[in-house]
Amino acid sequence: MKNTASLSAIKGRSILTALVSLLLASSCGTDSTSPSNPKQLLAPAAQSARQEAVVRQPRNETVERLASKLRAEAGFSNNVSAVREALALGGVATWDGKQTITPAAAPAASSLAIPEETVALALEARHRATAGRLTLAQLGEMLRDLGWPFKPGTPPGVQLQWILEGWVKDGFAAPNQPLSFAPLFAQKLAATQKPPVNLADSRSYAPEELRLTLLELHLFASHFDRLREAGSAPKASARSSWLGQTVYAASPCEEAKKWWGDKVVKDAVDWGQLIAGEAVGAGLDKALGLAGLGAGQIANLGKALTALNIAGTLSKLVAVYGDVQLAVTIESDNPIHKMLESEPRLLSGFKATAGLNDVEWEEYKKNLAPSEAWQAVRDCLATAGLPNLPNLADVGKEAEAWSVQWRLIKGMPHGFMSLDVNDFYLPGQWEMKVKRETDHSASAMLLIDITAEKGKSHTGGVKKGQVVAEAALETAAPPSIGTCIGAMKGPLGLGQSLAELCAGWILEMFPPKAYAVLDVTYHEPAGGWSGTISYTFRKAVDNTVTDNLGFFPAQNRDAQTHSEDFTLQVGYSQLETTTGPEEIHRLNGDANLTYFREIINESRTKKETCRRGNIVDLTYSSRIETRGGWAGPLRARLMLQKGGAYEVTIDTLPLVPATAVSEWSQISWSACEQQNTGDKSTSKREVAAASPGKVFSGKIDPREPDLIKGSYERKLGSGNGTTAKMTWNLMRK
Repeated sequence: MKNTASLSAIKGRSILTALVSLLLASSCGTDSTSPSNPKQLLAPAAQSARQEAVVRQPRNETVERLASKLRAEAGFSNNVSAVREALALGGVATWDGKQTITPAAAPAASSLAIPEETVALALEARHRATAGRLTLAQLGEMLRDLGWPFKPGTPPGVQLQWILEGWVKDGFAAPNQPLSFAPLFAQKLAATQKPPVNLADSRSYAPEELRLTLLELHLFASHFDRLREAGSAPKASARSSWLGQTVYAASPCEEAKKWWGDKVVKDAVDWGQLIAGEAVGAGLDKALGLAGLGAGQIANLGKALTALNIAGTLSKLVAVYGDVQLAVTIESDNPIHKMLESEPRLLSGFKATAGLNDVEWEEYKKNLAPSEAWQAVRDCLATAGLPNLPNLADVGKEAEAWSVQWRLIKGMPHGFMSLDVNDFYLPGQWEMKVKRETDHSASAMLLIDITAEKGKSHTGGVKKGQVVAEAALETAAPPSIGTCIGAMKGPLGLGQSLAELCAGWILEMFPPKAYAVLDVTYHEPAGGWSGTISYTFRKAVDNTVTDNLGFFPAQNRDAQTHSEDFTLQVGYSQLETTTGPEEIHRLNGDANLTYFREIINESRTKKETCRRGNIVDLTYSSRIETRGGWAGPLRARLMLQKGGAYEVTIDTLPLVPATAVSEWSQISWSACEQQNTGDKSTSKREVAAASPGKVFSGKIDPREPDLIKGSYERKLGSGNGTTAKMTWNLMRK
């Protein structure tokens, strides 16, 4: 996880930890004198009329209307209005401290939105085609860190894909039901993304391809919160039993709690009634079962919903503390056609702009009149020693200290970043300073080198590729981890692991991110061999050894999972040499590799401590997860003999860029007290793939002289669960 904050007012991670403590502690209990349900803030007649007006509209028409109203072209005031109505239809009222501006449709969620929060959500959602705070894969990792018990063996992001698919299909099946708006609206927003994503078909996209804005995170978390109204509402846990003592019980935090809502589910058994009841549709019911959260796994469901509710709280915090807009535009032809190797260099520009144009700026200021609810939130946060919350006006005052970090997430065979034409002040991190344009906007420009197409002329079939760039706006330097840990162990009394995880994910979500897609066209030389070569590598080892030599039995477990998926798409070939009965062809194509490796070590024993007969557990566990991938041009060598025998040698892959997440935890005893220790860190590294270079061979069937086709599957080693499989299918044009 990348520990960078996006708000210059945040001077240390201890501030973030204090804020996490405050949010979670304040949201873990309820107060009967401070109603958090927006229905209690309305006169019954007004509430009923509003709900009828909203709920009875045809849902598909409403979704289309709000999605259109949310586009940047509709104007900023319309964008804010669309966000407030979407939240209301998703069960979240907008409240200014005196009155409910936009009442919620029933069943209502336990949290509220404040006007300033809706402005921040609109700043991001109006650019939904190119914006996103987290990918679905990152959301899965965050929920896993917060305690969601995902089934082992399947990535968390994939299991969330199943849940989103069931959620959306339920919306399609009953579009006029009150709970159907959120999934239908989420489906519409995902379809406007570039490139678009279909949530109703989990097999059509990868979790890394779906980008989620804060508005979508709000609606998703609030949906399950609303089920407590539609089904059986569990009781929130007392803050003292979950987080320990806290000093933030008095006003103004009691008022601010209406904003945060009820966030912790303690009695998970009550949630079982939701799975069996009518509130959960058949599609979501099935998906939850696949993810290990069905009617037979009630405890797991409670943990999952608690994690989701905490994630919802974090997204609300980021919304009010991250009021900056970022957009990326292509400043060149789009699509752009590749040049030949003999032609001049070709560049494409990606421009990242933070802020608003003049017209939008005036609308923004009109929508930012401070509300009493905003003041209550500010005063409450001030009790934790937090600075005043900034807004978009800081662009003009502090732009010189801000920077944009660039990353190409797709398209390495078609474009790349060069140092000689870009002004990176941190070249190794691809980071550049922004330049102020007005008192409410600043920008940075990235130039991409377009790779040349093969051949001596622009002839052959036309193909299309894409270059996708990500820009992340950085507005503050990373704070000290030591400050954060000190605050967690200090008077706040917050559990170390949870506070550190929450603070880390807040830092990950703070930088606004935006994306742009450049379409690249090119000619592919005709003739020769073309087709696909694929290779998969799988290793799964899990050994547990029990040692009975000591006073107590000791168990040691070592497990390892390693998987690679490699594909080489051969576009064309060139005849290099002919020697007697043998031809040597050079196969040219684009390759893609995904890499995953997980190493787990666990040990468990017991000991007698403090007094005779007092037997305690001693445990240690460590886990290293490495994920990476590589994409780029790759070649292979085909040796073809006159009798039809062939041998293909694939070039060796370069080292694969990867991200490694290492974590460990330990339970020990000292001075008759249990000691819980642990840590988690993320690092970048390069790993060697087990995939190609590889060699395979065979003989062409004389009945199909222009087809090279075959496969093999082998077990590697003895009894260690390692297999390799290769398939190939090449045709001569």
